[in-house]
This record gives sequence, C-alpha cells and structure tokens, in this order.
Amino acid sequence: MIKKITIPIYDCTLFVCLGKTVGENRKKLVNVFGECDEDYYNCAGLCCHQGSNFGLFFEIKNLTIDTISHEIFHVTHRILERHETHFDSGHHEHAAALHGYLTDLVFKTLKLRIVNGNKHKNLKS
Repeated sequence: MIKKITIPIYDCTLFVCLGKTVGENRKKLVNVFGECDEDYYNCAGLCCHQGSNFGLFFEIKNLTIDTISHEIFHVTHRILERHETHFDSGHHEHAAALHGYLTDLVFKTLKLRIVNGNKHKNLKS
C-alpha cells in the first residue's frame, strides 16, 4: 500500500507506505526519492526525503506504535528543517503540533487505532 498525501500548510507531499518489506515499496518510489542503500530495506521503518517529498516506509510484520512515532519524528524534523524553522528547547510547540498532526494522519491512513498500550488494531473500513 502506498498513499500519497498533501500537507498544504508546509507545501509538501507525504508518502505513507506499508508492505511486506520496507524495500518492496522503497524500490517503487526510487523515481521520487532516488537510490537508497539497500541495507535500509530490511528495517522495520524508514524515513526518506527529497525536496518537498517525504516518505514513511513500514514493514507490516514489525509495525509498532514505537516505529511509527520514531519515523514520524524524523519526517517532522525534516519538514521543519526544509522550512528553516527553529526546533530546539525554546522553540518546540510547532514541532509538537506538526508531529501530532502527522501521527493522526498516518494512523488514519494505515487504518490503525491504539488498543492496550503499544498494540495496534486495524480499523474497520
């Protein structure tokens, strides 16, 4: 599954990808993100970026809230970096808001909801 989502306020595109392996979907988007070291293809999650395109790649069998949040944090940082926005101990509320927005968006895209801590459950369509 590859979903392309526009993030209007930051004028960028987010690709949310879920597959048997990270490499499976990463290879399909080589024209968007360029080549990638194949060592990353066997990870549980991966964040990529190229210009205004950002990608989150997840392996379905190892999908956890921890991995999703971890990769979203990287995307949050890269989006703010692209816009030359300060992100430090004195300037972090905008990052927290963006991270929360992206987390909600990704969970809805993956049709997941949290049940009992770090476990997730597919949402009914």
